[in-house]
Amino acid sequence: MMFRQKTDDYARSNPYYETAKLFRLYKYLTIVVFVAFVLGGLSVVGGDELSEDIRYLFKYMNSSAPELTDGDASVSFEGEGTTVTGIFRGDFAVLKKGTYKLYGFNGELIFSDTVSMTNPAMKTSGRYVLCYDIGGKTLKIYNSFSLIHTETYSYPIISADISDNGTYCVVTSEKGYHAAIYVYDSEFRILYRWLTAEKFAIDAAICESDDSRILVSCARASGGDFSGELIELSTKNDTVKSSTAIEGELPLQISFSGDGSYRVLTSSHFRVYDNNAGTVNEYDLTSNTIDIYRTKGKYTCIAVGKSSIGQERTALIYDAAGTLLYEFDIKSQLYDIAIDSDGGKIYILASEHLYTVYPEAKRFDDMTVSQSFRKLLLPGGSRLALQGESSVKLIMIQ
Repeated sequence: MMFRQKTDDYARSNPYYETAKLFRLYKYLTIVVFVAFVLGGLSVVGGDELSEDIRYLFKYMNSSAPELTDGDASVSFEGEGTTVTGIFRGDFAVLKKGTYKLYGFNGELIFSDTVSMTNPAMKTSGRYVLCYDIGGKTLKIYNSFSLIHTETYSYPIISADISDNGTYCVVTSEKGYHAAIYVYDSEFRILYRWLTAEKFAIDAAICESDDSRILVSCARASGGDFSGELIELSTKNDTVKSSTAIEGELPLQISFSGDGSYRVLTSSHFRVYDNNAGTVNEYDLTSNTIDIYRTKGKYTCIAVGKSSIGQERTALIYDAAGTLLYEFDIKSQLYDIAIDSDGGKIYILASEHLYTVYPEAKRFDDMTVSQSFRKLLLPGGSRLALQGESSVKLIMIQ
């Protein structure tokens, strides 16, 4: 006679039975703790920031979200007219004269808002998107799901910058002053205004590695001619930490490097200054036509042409100290450059070519791409976005 063992008895005889019971118990306990954390956080903290973080958490917990593979993800958008694009928390932000929109790379429209701007500009950070109208008076700040702050100024906005923690600054002017730098904390409270009647402010940049430091580029009159000046401020107070004159030149682009030194492209030179505002390296670019200037982390890449005739360009790649690492020749029409400083790579988009340049190793890879692409964006991870006139395609990279 044969006897069939009951299911429960069979399960208990399995050596993994007790482990499975514990795993199931821990699973339900994790869910309970997570729900308690969410409800507790909402009751204690509240506010838009926590709400956004929770919604973002559920976004990445969504099991129906597509798994991206090479060429899978693309976004179509209205590209005609003045269009400014960027990456915010892995999503695709689009600012036009009349609208601001945030898309997921699965094509989903996450958020949309109406704006009114003549010359739109956008800066993204790890916390907010800052949109403003160059020459206009309106500034708007967004998180992933809503407009959270609007500011209107009495005089036109010249420039602005924002750090990853949400601290930001705005370059404008005031009655009786040529320049006014407004500095705010991450809760949109003004910390101070720095005013000057002797100088014209051109741009401002917040240090990525130390957001208490702000670099301001200025122009000042000297004997009937204009010269440049670099002024370092702090987010703590309006005391000038350092001031560096650049005689006979105007600073066009300014930024901090990963080690806290700063880099300046002027009307005739590229310079790197150390933390004490002393010149470390400088290069005379007066004999070159500068097409594209990009700087990020430890690298700076300047695409130059020996003449304005022809399409051939040379990409000059410098390290954080301003040492020339590599010169890379581009034979076809150049469109854009993007720097992956953490990955040690620089992407160069030219007509039908995507070059991946490894400046430390002094080598490159070449990939054939559609000639419709004009811009490069880095969403993070092993992903690169190729943007055309009205669409952007996400590809996986090694």
